[in-house]
Amino acid sequence: DLLAVAGKDLVAMNVNDVLTTGADPVLFLDYVGISRLEKDRIARCIAGMVEYLEACGCILAGGETAEMPGMVPDGVIELSGFAIGVAEKEALIDPTSIRRGDVLVGFPSAGFHANGFSLVRRVIAAENVGFTADEYRALLLPTRLYHAESGNLRKNVPSLRAMSHVTGGGLPENLGRLLV
Repeated sequence: DLLAVAGKDLVAMNVNDVLTTGADPVLFLDYVGISRLEKDRIARCIAGMVEYLEACGCILAGGETAEMPGMVPDGVIELSGFAIGVAEKEALIDPTSIRRGDVLVGFPSAGFHANGFSLVRRVIAAENVGFTADEYRALLLPTRLYHAESGNLRKNVPSLRAMSHVTGGGLPENLGRLLV
């Protein structure tokens, strides 16, 4: 269900950023904008959010559902949200401690993730690539939630110096912010 995937993407993009600080996500707020209320479509988006929030022990504390005819086009759902994390001050990860010779570890993504589709759309248009409906669905796997991996790293690597959630801009921009 692509609407559930959109809800999962929204949560993962926020929660994965919180995880890179060394914090645990505890609270999420959402915004859903739609031209007219369609309970089934909204419920499917929220079901995806809740599935991922439950997976990382975070709660959906509330948010806003706005019916906005004339502002939000028919058939479109606007999604936005943010996550709040908590950590003891000494548990926060300090990327200024990165040193030459440190080891870089990467985890595979499930696909292009939400931010990767700006590039995907450009490539499809430039190369005039055609896909079947099933091939498009294969591209639209939900953004991977890295809660378990980051928790294991924090528990088992006492010298953990940084984490990065690689999204738009890829490795050069995301790791570049850490290696200044």
